[in-house]
Amino acid sequence: MSNHDIFRGEDTQVQSPSNYQNVGSNDSPIYNNAASDQCQCPKRPPRLRPNITRDDHNVATSNYTHHFCIAGLILSTIIGIALTVAGSLDRRQDRLLHKPYVFKELVPLGLNLIVVVCTESLGYIHAKTQQWSLWEEDRLEFNTNIRLLSYARKSWANGITLSTANLLALTMSYTSTSAILLSEAQEHDTTKGKMVELSFSRTGPICLGISLLVQATICFVGLRTTKIKTWSSHPLVVATIVRDHGLESARNGHNLHLSSHHQQISGLYSSLKQPASQPSAFEFHRSIRILLWALGLTLLVLIIWMSVVVRYALTADSGSSWALLPIRSGDIKSSSPWVILTFFNRIPGREMRVLAQIALTMVIQLFVTIGLHSSELAVLLSRDEDAWRAASTSHGTDTRSTSFLTVLKSWQSLILLFAKPVIHWIYGLAMYITYDGLVMIAPQLVYLIGLWLLLIFFVLFLSFKRPRGLQPAAYGHLPTLVEFLDECHHDATGRLFWSPKFDPAYHNDSVSACFRSPVAEGPNMMVSSESLGIFGYERLRMPQSFRKLSNTRRESYADF
Repeated sequence: MSNHDIFRGEDTQVQSPSNYQNVGSNDSPIYNNAASDQCQCPKRPPRLRPNITRDDHNVATSNYTHHFCIAGLILSTIIGIALTVAGSLDRRQDRLLHKPYVFKELVPLGLNLIVVVCTESLGYIHAKTQQWSLWEEDRLEFNTNIRLLSYARKSWANGITLSTANLLALTMSYTSTSAILLSEAQEHDTTKGKMVELSFSRTGPICLGISLLVQATICFVGLRTTKIKTWSSHPLVVATIVRDHGLESARNGHNLHLSSHHQQISGLYSSLKQPASQPSAFEFHRSIRILLWALGLTLLVLIIWMSVVVRYALTADSGSSWALLPIRSGDIKSSSPWVILTFFNRIPGREMRVLAQIALTMVIQLFVTIGLHSSELAVLLSRDEDAWRAASTSHGTDTRSTSFLTVLKSWQSLILLFAKPVIHWIYGLAMYITYDGLVMIAPQLVYLIGLWLLLIFFVLFLSFKRPRGLQPAAYGHLPTLVEFLDECHHDATGRLFWSPKFDPAYHNDSVSACFRSPVAEGPNMMVSSESLGIFGYERLRMPQSFRKLSNTRRESYADF
């Protein structure tokens, strides 16, 4: 039977694992010229490991990301101190602004954008310190984790106490943006909603400043107590660091995540006939289930909350407008269906009433914050998988791009980055903080639920999307990526390719038939026999036997 018959899948005999005991060594039949029924493939020269992290450009890229993060930390600290001092020193209660009502509602949106810039830079610092804290504990399995719901056991800077404080501070930072410019709930407005009297609250800036300072302090403590080995977010760069410095889960057992489709292959090369279906992120990462539960629970809370508000709003003397911006029409009435909680009036002091409303608003907004934060997991897993799968294309995967440029190049990250300030802003419109009570407006709650459903559909799409092709899915799973790092190389531009470019002197027609991969797009892009040949068949077809490989056999494979 010829090699071409093998690739057509005609009368293919599935060989047992015992036939592959010498794969990866020079005595392997795939490289033994005496084996007449196998591909007459000559020995290939040893391949050098790609030194991604030692590349000068990658070091510079990591430094750029580091500098951006430090700049974000300094900016957040300055803004936090300025807001705290401004709120503490401003004791004038008679400063009023006569502005259009739209101005009052758009200011929180602008503040939310500033908060996103600060919290995203602080969040990246916290994510990297937590990542390498988990690495020091030998618990780092994925390049991406749910940052505020994952805790280090030995590093108190990334432990459960400070991570919980970070989550509460993040929630308070978004809640406080709608408590800076306030109006009287029972004001008289003769212009029928076009203009409104606004005053600066002291409590709002103080809460926003303190929340930013708490997050900045936690990041600073993490930087001082954690040695960050790379600031890059690229999964292959992190996998290279893990390989060079050692990772127990990567050394022992390999823990490859394998597709059930590949485990049911009936023939040695049958998977080469058509693109294979790889596992989804839902099958790959157990924390995706936590994410979906968090989104579903938040949706349930929002629906119950909206139902109660609509129930009481229909019996109250309220308006019927469902405009996006709830326009006030004079005294305590609103043009939209609304409910006001007036029991805050029993609390002495205007600023204390505002503080109590912020605390109550944070209770429900905490669910929204956890849901949005957990959605980062699906986005980052999808982004890591795209970066890994780009390595098998003709243009390769770029390991030199800074983490901030990576966000701007990823459509998944841009959608979530846009959703965060908008959803928190709509939440602020639904929970209307005033000096005389907490107003809850029904239409904005409906819009909030609609946006939340769109977010759920977006996350479900990313979670259950199955990558196509023969390239194994990784989703930033470091032990899996470590397995394939020896099959990668990078060019002068810093792009990494998953397939080695063989020397033409070592090629003939049969060799090309053995090594050429249908997943490659370029003329020189080929996949080694370890990933798609007989050794690759054992990896995909018999994962249990592969996990029992001896150290000698793994070393011979690494030197391939």
